[in-house]
Amino acid sequence: MNLANANIEFSTLARRLLQAMVLVGLGTMVLGFFVNPDRAFANLLLLSFGIVGLGLGGGLFLTTQYLSGAGWATALRRIPEAMVTLLPVGAVGILIVLILRPSLYPWTDPSPALQHLMVGFKGVWLDRPFFLGRAVFYLVVWIFLARALVSNSVRQDADGNLLHSVRNGRVAAAFAVLVALTFCAASFDWIMSLEPEWFSTIFGLYNVAGVFVATLAMITIYAVWLQRRGEFRDVLSGEHLHDLGKLMMGMSTFWAYLWFSQYMLIWYSNMPEETGYYVLRKSGSWSSLFLLNLIVNWALPFFTLLPVQCKRSPAVMVKVAVLLLVGRWLDLYLMVMPPVLGFSGPRIGVWEIGMLLGAIGAVALLVTRQLASAPLLPERDPRFQQSLHYHS
Repeated sequence: MNLANANIEFSTLARRLLQAMVLVGLGTMVLGFFVNPDRAFANLLLLSFGIVGLGLGGGLFLTTQYLSGAGWATALRRIPEAMVTLLPVGAVGILIVLILRPSLYPWTDPSPALQHLMVGFKGVWLDRPFFLGRAVFYLVVWIFLARALVSNSVRQDADGNLLHSVRNGRVAAAFAVLVALTFCAASFDWIMSLEPEWFSTIFGLYNVAGVFVATLAMITIYAVWLQRRGEFRDVLSGEHLHDLGKLMMGMSTFWAYLWFSQYMLIWYSNMPEETGYYVLRKSGSWSSLFLLNLIVNWALPFFTLLPVQCKRSPAVMVKVAVLLLVGRWLDLYLMVMPPVLGFSGPRIGVWEIGMLLGAIGAVALLVTRQLASAPLLPERDPRFQQSLHYHS
């Protein structure tokens, strides 16, 4: 089974549509920088953080497989490896926001009225040069380690040397530790500090859970797409889908547990510096999105995937995966946009829709191009045959 030269690409019509979406997104973004910079930069932050999460999630999925010695997903490995290519793109978007729009973060305002936010350790941590230096450090570490995982995997497929798998086990160990620390810190820096008076120690792990759910959804969509095209006809089985479905259920439930824990603890303690976060999000028309977030990211996926036959159905799994990706966008929207828009309520208009279309087009084109650049199946991996004949 040699798919090294598989012609993995979209149809001409689909490719042109995705390219048009990218152009629409870029045009909307540039126009927004001049017409409505607050919303344009906030949406760029939201989407870039989401794209970075998908790229980082690809590396995290690979890490879990190497560290656990799991073989069931080996045949699907090229999909999370292709997702790693999203990291540099998301990194550029993050840096554009941090460098060009510091006013998005209230703590950058030197006026005395806001300096009470910058006392003690918070004042040291949110020092702007240190803030930007950390951002560059996080992104460089993530890109370097994720690319090392992909590079070793591709080399093993070229020469069959099992030492590459051994090396990836070591890289995965470093990746797990460093990403656990740095991604939580990045969540505090880039998202939580939009409201510097608010804090939650759960927030970083909450975002890790969201990233992993979105990653599983992305892998599912691409795996089913490749199966329908024919490349994965003899690769993707009901057993693989069943495991992906169980993981999506489990991780979305973990996300919901963290969502509830954060809300419940802040509600119970009733401290003004913490409750402001939820007072805003439960006011006016924000409250509808606040409740919808839990329904889309947990309730609907969980109860849909409860029956075994649904977890083994490609059609159902793709629908749930798309729903979870929509849920991830909604979750990020509720993290980023309320401090920008305030009590006036959510606005989903040309800036949000145009830039989201551009992000979807860019992600689809980049991941598909990366899939076409290397053999689709890691046939020389020692666990490849185990994955092909996997039974849970």
